[in-house]
Order: sequence, then structure tokens, then C-alpha cells
Amino acid sequence: MSIDPQLYSELKREILDARVLEAGEMVAANGQLIGQKLEFDNVDQHSDLFYKIVAGLVELASSHDPDILIPVPEGANAYVKAMSEQMGNLEFVQLRKPEVETEPFALQSQRIGQLILRNKEKPFLVDDVFRTGSQLKRVMAMPEMQGKEIAAGVIWRRDDPDQTKRNTLKVYSLIHEYVPDFAERLE
Repeated sequence: MSIDPQLYSELKREILDARVLEAGEMVAANGQLIGQKLEFDNVDQHSDLFYKIVAGLVELASSHDPDILIPVPEGANAYVKAMSEQMGNLEFVQLRKPEVETEPFALQSQRIGQLILRNKEKPFLVDDVFRTGSQLKRVMAMPEMQGKEIAAGVIWRRDDPDQTKRNTLKVYSLIHEYVPDFAERLE
């Protein structure tokens, strides 16, 4: 599934104008040192841009016909809550990061989350940025996710073209444009 080229161009420009791209020495979610990142927490949750992103994510998710939404901590929590409302209050479960970075994520409320996920077959994972896929893989490694038909949607897929070819995850994105880890401002 792909987004209309005109909408893609407009959305990309609005995102960059919202100062989502941050430069500086920082550590990515997978522990790698990077020189810039896309920080979607900078998007005002009451802005037109926020609702455009949510509408785009709903469109991506709808192509998978999910029975539950799962935000990848922590960048997608607000987006999934708004998606759920737009999708008829579709259920979602919150995850928490483990203390050890290489371990799978865990359900925020283990007992309730396991009961909810037990009868779900088509989870749709949502993340703000896809760079290496490490965060999505950690969610997929959870015991509760085994044997399910999983798809994922992201706002911005920024992986390099070689990695895109090697990736086996079913990841849909509103924007798919390579952003080098160390580079000038993306135009």
C-alpha cells in the first residue's frame, strides 16, 4: 500500500516544518549513536498535522483489517489512542520497555494484556519511526505474539535502501525516505 505522491510530499513538508527532525549526538532506540532523529512527540496532539498522521495510519491499518492495535513504546502511544477512536474504539494494549535493552517488550498489564491478546489474530503494530526494525522485532518476539498474522505501520520509514531489500517484516509507511544517521537537514 502506498500513499498518494501529492499527499506524501505535503505531509513530508509539514512534518519537517513541525521541527520533528532533531540534530545532535544522541542514542537511537537500538543503542546506536546517531546524529539526527525524527521525534514525533514534537507534533502537537491538537494540530491538523497530528490528525493527518492519524488518518494516514488508520488507512494503513485498515488494509490489514486488524483486530487489535499495539503501539511500540513510546513514540506511538498517542497516535494509537487516536487511531483506536477513529476505528470505532478498536482495542489496543500498552507495552513497556524491559530493563535490559535486548529483551522483548512486555505488556503494561500482564494479566489483562494476555487475556486481551489471547483471542486476537491480526495485531497491527504502530511505531513512529522505522530505522532498523529492532523495536518492531522486540515486540514480535513477545510470547503473546507468536502464531499471529502481524503487520506494522510507521509514520516515517527511514532505513537505507539496502536494508529495505533485506527486511522481511510487513511494514507500511506514510513516508519512506532514507535519512542518513549523520547528515544535513533533510529537505
